[in-house]
Amino acid sequence: MDTSATANPVERGSRRVGVVRRVRVGRSGFVGQLATAPGARGVVACVSLGAASRRPRLEAHAAAAGPGRPRHEVRQQFVRVLRQHGFATLHVELLAASEAGNAELAHDVALLAERIAEVLDWAAEREDIGHLRVGLCAADVAAAAALCAATLRPARVVAVVARSGRPDLAGAALARVSAPTLLVVGGADPERVQLNRAAMPVLACEKRLEVVPGATRGFDEPGTREAVLHLAGAWFANHPAAAPTPN
Repeated sequence: MDTSATANPVERGSRRVGVVRRVRVGRSGFVGQLATAPGARGVVACVSLGAASRRPRLEAHAAAAGPGRPRHEVRQQFVRVLRQHGFATLHVELLAASEAGNAELAHDVALLAERIAEVLDWAAEREDIGHLRVGLCAADVAAAAALCAATLRPARVVAVVARSGRPDLAGAALARVSAPTLLVVGGADPERVQLNRAAMPVLACEKRLEVVPGATRGFDEPGTREAVLHLAGAWFANHPAAAPTPN
């Protein structure tokens, strides 16, 4: 259900190009934000652990909001870039405020994957985006859960983008991922570079590893977030999702 009484238009110049609304997603009522777009070619669902997590989060565009940069600004930037590529966007926080500080839940990849599958089912039932397939975008542990969720709903996930992810935590599911997968890591984060390079031969799907020079895990360096945004946008654009979603 939508939680906002009125929806906010997304504008480019003076021309309305879509609507942003707060939503409660699935039977669990996850907090979300849906930005629809006329004639969208697909939906990019950005899933994060949300405010309950103390770890770096994917807040809308596979890069966590850095010091002095509010979450809503990061989300707006992501919406703009993905809209330029023709996508609607959905942002969902997988952990509730009541789950704050629960490290066990924050690292329960199987549970998080089931929650992402619930998000995908919810999206498939909506009149405005149900006919579109979904691209998944996530970071860190949530990226591992997104890869697992792609194996739970293979007909609904058209592509995956993982930023500073932990593909090793996907376990045996990693080899079963069929959705084209882009792994993005910072060049100044050797631990994640190594983990993601090790995942490449395990992934049997179309895949690519992008190392952003000079970027650390949070992609806080000037220009690095924008680099991630455009890499993600291009990846999803090259794997269009405007196809009926099977029941």
